[in-house]
Amino acid sequence: MIRSIINGNPELLLALLLLSLAAGIPSCLLARRKGVSVLLAAGVSTATVGILVATLFPVGPHAGAPMVCTVQRDLIGPMTVAQGLLNIGLFVPAGLLWTTLTRRPAAVFAGLVLLSGAVELVQAVTPGIGRSCDSADLEANLLGAAVGGALGVLAGRGKRIALRPADLRSGALALLGGGVLLGVATAASVLVVVVDSADYSVVSADQRAVASRVLKEFFGDSAEVAAVKYVPAPAGGHGVLDVASSAGMLNVSWPAGEAVSGQVGPAGAPSGPARTDDELIAASRRFAAAHFPWALSGSTPTAVPAGPDGAENVEWRTTLGGVLMPMRFSTVVSVDGTVLAFNARHVEPGALPEATVSEERARARAATAYPGLEVTGATLLAQPDPEGRWHVRWLLSLKSPPSADRSVLGSVTVDATDGNLVPRDQIVTDGGN
Repeated sequence: MIRSIINGNPELLLALLLLSLAAGIPSCLLARRKGVSVLLAAGVSTATVGILVATLFPVGPHAGAPMVCTVQRDLIGPMTVAQGLLNIGLFVPAGLLWTTLTRRPAAVFAGLVLLSGAVELVQAVTPGIGRSCDSADLEANLLGAAVGGALGVLAGRGKRIALRPADLRSGALALLGGGVLLGVATAASVLVVVVDSADYSVVSADQRAVASRVLKEFFGDSAEVAAVKYVPAPAGGHGVLDVASSAGMLNVSWPAGEAVSGQVGPAGAPSGPARTDDELIAASRRFAAAHFPWALSGSTPTAVPAGPDGAENVEWRTTLGGVLMPMRFSTVVSVDGTVLAFNARHVEPGALPEATVSEERARARAATAYPGLEVTGATLLAQPDPEGRWHVRWLLSLKSPPSADRSVLGSVTVDATDGNLVPRDQIVTDGGN
């Protein structure tokens, strides 16, 4: 992440220089007053500022807060890739210099670990940063702080820098207390997801090229990739490239190279007058025509409120011959007509069998199978089975009658060619409607 961010945001180096000067000057003045080495004080302030700038510099001003923290099962793998080594290197100078300055390696280690944990939490809950909370970063930072502290102890033996019982106690208490607070704050504010280390792989040159191409298609030739991660799908399926830039965020399918979702509009208050529903739908139509023309073929839009700020969620669904097709496209359009985000699912099922079972027959089949429930709705749709064969099926909604002792909601699927109930294990949830 750090390497990608530096490559895509040269202004980060300017921010590092200016903030280092802003923090370094008073640090040096204070060091002279306290009789401490001015060079050491300047190094400590620069190393600390470097951590904050490298980890909190905003690379996605329009990105929302992820509200997710990823926990890696593999503790070793993330440390061996370039990203892990860069994170380790980021914290080594701080561990070394702070230990040399304070002569309290355990307290320094605890402070840097808590700083790293706080940074990861801020990345998860703060919109406009465009970063992700990942335990692999915390592990690498922890290792870097430990290495830096150990180097400080070795280099300062003549200055009586050592692990003393008082320092160990204060460091342990600080780490325990701060760790509990961070843990509680994380559990209360974000979703914690456990994944294998391979779920966030280092991208290849081809994947980066695809990410750059799709990014420029949405935001213009000046758009540059700030960071990109590859997330494989479960069970060896096709994965997704998470692409971050200063212009917006995209999720791109791999290897197809199609954008499947993204945040493309500016955050904050609308900049123009409020539009009518028809105008918001027209804005969604223009966006689809520019990037997803397949979504407009035979489709009908519906608009529903997307939040208290007046934004609308405009969804396009395609129906052919009375069958609801699996492709779908939706946009979140702000009250002033700006497209803020989108979600696209391009699936072409090919030839479908003819539906010979009427809605009445499907309802009767469901009522027979579940005599205590009422059929409240029926939709004819295209669905695949686990082998990839496409079918036409009735999806029927069920609920208990008002006189029932307890409320029950559910659904049942009936094959539209033979009228049989479809077993649950024959329904592919990510390939249906």
